[in-house]
Amino acid sequence: MVFPLRCVWLGALAVGLLFQGCASRNVNPDVAAPKTGYVDFYTTQDDDLSWEVRDLDGRCKGFSEFYPVQGNVLRLAFPPGEYRLRVSFLNRAVLVPATNVVSVKEAMVTPVKVRLVDAGSATVEREVTHAGGTVYGRYGRTTKIKSEQNVAVAVRTQIQAPLPYTARDWMPYHAAATPAPPAN
Repeated sequence: MVFPLRCVWLGALAVGLLFQGCASRNVNPDVAAPKTGYVDFYTTQDDDLSWEVRDLDGRCKGFSEFYPVQGNVLRLAFPPGEYRLRVSFLNRAVLVPATNVVSVKEAMVTPVKVRLVDAGSATVEREVTHAGGTVYGRYGRTTKIKSEQNVAVAVRTQIQAPLPYTARDWMPYHAAATPAPPAN
């Protein structure tokens, strides 16, 4: 069966509209993209964090990365509007994630300062499986459950006033902030 070229274009357009414009990966373009605003989640406490940012209204996919983000700033791109976002971390025992409504404006960066506050301790259980030969010469497998005490945290956020778009490395809260380039 042969599809007319018009059907192919309509299908590509439908797929493009379906996946357009939600939170992008950790981005840092030189200039702001059209019809796009940015949110910088940053911390001054710890730079070894595996961020998880979710849109609770389900309009955008959000961001979740098991491996720690390089540096202390996570920048996400959104279409302009208001988003109810939940901030948590995959490599910390988070008892209370932060939930805020963040206003995203075109060609602007909304900084969100993130703090981890001690919230006691939590027991984390994990399975450890060992497979291989046994002392009897047969193949065997054992599974043990190990418990560890970890420091539990609560995530606190402080939304700041939007700033004109600037590359992430030049933002004042970036860990290795460099001065902004001179205006021509």
